[in-house]
Amino acid sequence: MIKTILAATDGSSHARKAIEHAIEFATKFDAGLVIIHVIGQGDVPDELVHMAEVEHIVEPRAPDPSMPRASIPHADTRRYEEGPRIHAFIANKLLKAAEDEAKESKVRHVRTVAAEGDPASRILETAAAEAVDMIVLGSRGLGNLKGLLVGSVSNKVNHLAKCTCVCVK
Repeated sequence: MIKTILAATDGSSHARKAIEHAIEFATKFDAGLVIIHVIGQGDVPDELVHMAEVEHIVEPRAPDPSMPRASIPHADTRRYEEGPRIHAFIANKLLKAAEDEAKESKVRHVRTVAAEGDPASRILETAAAEAVDMIVLGSRGLGNLKGLLVGSVSNKVNHLAKCTCVCVK
């Protein structure tokens, strides 16, 4: 019997689908839902920098008039300077949106967790601490080439979890 489900989100399209499926499972089985977002460390992906600009968390990057339009983009120092603030804002926004969606779908017990560190490790630690019966996560996230070479978060979680894992495409 499924009593508690852990759903991971990073804002990617696969993660959004994973949240939808987790909500569907939680509704069907009358299970509790724990939604986790692991706050990234280091470089902020372009998608998140753009979201922070749109949400007015950071000032939009002004075009450099000295750089020709066809040139390679220059390094954005905000990724390092504003990184923690951008990551925290994104975590809160993603978790709130997923929580609201779950509550609108009548999931009775919803809890959110923002964690820091290695995503696979933190997902597995939270799964153990919450004694979840199922983990639902996207098969691909906002990870970079390193994920393809070293192994994706979903691959690690799928192999190391002690409960059922559902990977969503």
